Amino acid sequence: MINIRRIQHFFINRWTFLFVLALFVWVLLSWKPQGIKGELYYVISTFAIVYTAIVATWDFYQRRNFDKLNYAIELVEYFDNKELRVARNFTRNLRKPIESGKYSDDLLLKFIEKRYTFWDLLIDADLRYLQKVCKPCGDLELKDSLVYLFNYWQKVYTALEYEAVDKEYIMHHLAGVYKEQYKRFEFWLNYQAENGGDKRQREDLQEFYDLVCDDLKKIKFCYKRKKYKLVLEKI
Repeated sequence: MINIRRIQHFFINRWTFLFVLALFVWVLLSWKPQGIKGELYYVISTFAIVYTAIVATWDFYQRRNFDKLNYAIELVEYFDNKELRVARNFTRNLRKPIESGKYSDDLLLKFIEKRYTFWDLLIDADLRYLQKVCKPCGDLELKDSLVYLFNYWQKVYTALEYEAVDKEYIMHHLAGVYKEQYKRFEFWLNYQAENGGDKRQREDLQEFYDLVCDDLKKIKFCYKRKKYKLVLEKI
């Protein structure tokens, strides 16, 4: 059986390979060798054309998948950029106290929007602790970092919506992170949408959250089925 990859490797790259095939078809169509019946000649010509089309289609499909995976890797790497770091550190450092209900949404909103005075800091120990934990990255404050963060998430969702990126790779690396960050700052997203923010972005982020939840449920269900199957095999 012919190994296409070995043939491609022999011709240095896939584009040289396609060029040679196209040249072969052109020669076959323009020059009719003597001693071969016309029917057999046209069968060979038709086969060469169809084969070239199949190889070209396969090459386009492979290149498209490669580009989608490459873009997915770039998006995941961008998640480490400094513009997102303040919001990420805030989420990571305050995960347990926020989940336990120690800080209300009103207090967090007051802190993010900087709607407090120096007197509030003196009398409110929670505000002082939030200010201590949430250290800005250069001139970048928490609110600015949140804007960058959710602009980034909207970009990821748009790439998934238009199938411009490898969905499996994105979901594997970012689904759990997005779900946590969306839940953490949902109150702030609602506040932004109700106070002149981009409502279209708010809808995209909500749809992305629903998509992530559905995907995580499928993964959990598959994991349970796999675990159940392993248990049955042991029995």
